[in-house]
Amino acid sequence: MNKRITSSENKDIKKLIKLAIKPRLRKESKSFVVEVKESLKWHFQMDIL
Repeated sequence: MNKRITSSENKDIKKLIKLAIKPRLRKESKSFVVEVKESLKWHFQMDIL
């Protein structure tokens, strides 16, 4: 499902920001944040994709 987010006040954006800057929250929620651009770049450099 594609979802367009048009405001930085969106609850999903706020949650992602918290996950990105708080390691404890990531550990407790068993979550992680991937920066897509950097991740894809790394995968291409490693010839994984």
